[in-house]
Amino acid sequence: NMDKYAYQEDIIDKKYATDIKHSKSSSKSTREPFTYEQIQYLWGIEAEDENEEIVRDILLLANYTGCRAEEILFIFTKNIYFNPGYFRGGLKTESGTNREIPIHQLVKPIFKKYYNENNEFLFMQKNGKRLFYGTYNNWYQKFIEKHPFIKGKTAHCGRHTLETELQRLNIKPVIINSIIGHKNGDVGSDVYNHVTIEEKIEAMKLVTFKVGKIYVLNTHQKTS
Repeated sequence: NMDKYAYQEDIIDKKYATDIKHSKSSSKSTREPFTYEQIQYLWGIEAEDENEEIVRDILLLANYTGCRAEEILFIFTKNIYFNPGYFRGGLKTESGTNREIPIHQLVKPIFKKYYNENNEFLFMQKNGKRLFYGTYNNWYQKFIEKHPFIKGKTAHCGRHTLETELQRLNIKPVIINSIIGHKNGDVGSDVYNHVTIEEKIEAMKLVTFKVGKIYVLNTHQKTS
């Protein structure tokens, strides 16, 4: 990408990177998206205690926001805007940090369940501290033992689930990357394309995790 950008800007006269050969990594990611059946299974879980309920809800949020578990646990209450329906969140990369992420209508009740304007974070413990990942992970391990139908599926798998579904719906890559927090492969896309929250909200409205029509959502649609 650096070579491509430098070539386009006449900084170099040859794209040397095209001549570089590399072997494919032998390691393959074991993170596979949730199936539609597994997502429906999550919705159908009737939690027997608060810990089980929190893990279920975080896994659902991961599937409908594309956030990692750590990112969900770091959602600041002040960064949640129910109208028009999005929140600011994200960690790790420049592209992913503080990005605007739509609140899907189906998980809006989950946000409202844990929302307390007096709390610093969306997910808090009874001792008044933020829910830490280590605590969540302990609850998650017990959750998976109880629900083998989704064994091996984590919040990060939910992230892949949403990305895969948006791709299946033929949503523009620049919109997908803006929601998920990936940097666009084309340098120009990051410089010249600005995806609005309205465009991202419209894209998320198409997500049902059910077999149906395939849509294409263009960027910068004109509204009447």
